[in-house]
Amino acid sequence: MHSSTKLSNNVGFASASASASASASASVGVGVGNAVCGPAIPDGFGERLREERKRLRLSQTEVASAGGVKRLAQGQYETGTSMPSVRYLQGVAHVGIDLEYVLFGRRIDSSVLPGVEITRIEGRAFGLLEDFISTQPEATYGAEARFAMFQLLRAKLTEEARLKSSESIVD
Repeated sequence: MHSSTKLSNNVGFASASASASASASASVGVGVGNAVCGPAIPDGFGERLREERKRLRLSQTEVASAGGVKRLAQGQYETGTSMPSVRYLQGVAHVGIDLEYVLFGRRIDSSVLPGVEITRIEGRAFGLLEDFISTQPEATYGAEARFAMFQLLRAKLTEEARLKSSESIVD
């Protein structure tokens, strides 16, 4: 199986997987600033966001404030009627929201992948991020925005590695 992840000019994250029988693609789109780009957030995003908020014992208002939005927007994210921006995700990550879980439904479990694989994934995520930023000379990305994008890339690459690992166990 061949998998690739790229950070495109619209800051959408795409993963395309091809198998012998068919080609399938799955993507996650998030916005830059307040604009949303790319495809829809996966099913269950809002429910997992609410679950994380409750796990942290935070109110909708507190999480909304951390994400730089109003409580109404937070409610819309939690019901799946609206998609958040990267800026929002960056902010809520700072209060402890697990972005990998919220976006992909998985928590980071270092026992699933060896440390060397996690290091390889992080290096690849950093390289993809730097490649993307170098193609955007008109844009300025601060450390927090870079970190949020890195977290999203790392989560997507980790998901791909887990899938590949589980497929090799079955084969």
